[in-house]
Amino acid sequence: MFMMIGYGRSMSVRTASIRYTITDLGDLPGGLDHSHATAINNVGMVVGYSGSHAGTRAFIWQVETGMVDLGVLDGMEFSRADGINDLGQVVGESFGPYVGHASLWQSSKRIVDLGALPQFSGNSHAWDINNAGQVVGQSSTESGKRAFVWQDGQGLIDLGTAENGSETTVAKSINNLGEVAGVSTLSTHHPFGWNRAIVWNLGDKLDSRQAVLDGVTGGAASAINDSGQVVGTMTSHRGESVAFLWSNDAGVQELGHLSNFFSNNSSEALGINSNGQIVGWSSLKGGVGAFIWDRKNGLRNLSDLIDPELGWTLRSANDINDDGYIIGYGHNGNTKHGFLLSPIRVAN
Repeated sequence: MFMMIGYGRSMSVRTASIRYTITDLGDLPGGLDHSHATAINNVGMVVGYSGSHAGTRAFIWQVETGMVDLGVLDGMEFSRADGINDLGQVVGESFGPYVGHASLWQSSKRIVDLGALPQFSGNSHAWDINNAGQVVGQSSTESGKRAFVWQDGQGLIDLGTAENGSETTVAKSINNLGEVAGVSTLSTHHPFGWNRAIVWNLGDKLDSRQAVLDGVTGGAASAINDSGQVVGTMTSHRGESVAFLWSNDAGVQELGHLSNFFSNNSSEALGINSNGQIVGWSSLKGGVGAFIWDRKNGLRNLSDLIDPELGWTLRSANDINDDGYIIGYGHNGNTKHGFLLSPIRVAN
């Protein structure tokens, strides 16, 4: 089990309400106090992007090495990392002023250009990778985006348009069973767009079988775990944007907001682990705040679960691994840094 308690800038427990220690992930040289953690795997490796002397660069962070620049594809200037599997394979995008390509980092010294769907404009982005090495993302078109899955030896495979005839589909997450979660957008008769959360089930030959999530209206799916539970954001019965949890057995559940003082409350779930713990962000007075949700405790503000004397305001929790370690970004003074929250284990 990957443990972080007591490492780096983590502090000792001062009050009974503290549930996590926090590690500041820092930034790359020349980063101007800016970094953003996007994903964590089950061995505690964290990826994201940071400012640097060379501009925005993808990074990987580990206890032993700290933050390491992953570099860019030849001919590109910048990069960002958005997904990592338990083998340490990383996906994201390398990009320049006019074009960007989905990228796979097999190691810190080897970057694979995943290309773009041949019938489209040449831009692409990879969002996630599972332990079988299947990658999902989107390739851009003149009128929108098209979801894809990539697999070594087969290249990019178009997941097609959604059953509602949408022009745009985006694949955001893939679990280890080959189930993909994402969003379709129908804009032909809806100038402001109309979104539906959607799941693809990939067969042995990567032929996709598609389903819109029942009960999720005006929404987008962000993540799916190996139990097939899906999280994201949807339009609530009150017309607000609200984080949701969906499962095939129980249907859809609204997770709520951290604050109910506004007429335009919003929240979004971004990650879910195998235990059904969910993380994301919610609107708050003065901005947004990172949350964790579970069935026992409901929705909680993560800033309330760390030592207040450290001065952190956690803005978004972007992922959580199966051991309960959480990554995201927050503010501490004038810095905007990625963080790692390590759960404090309480003896029974």
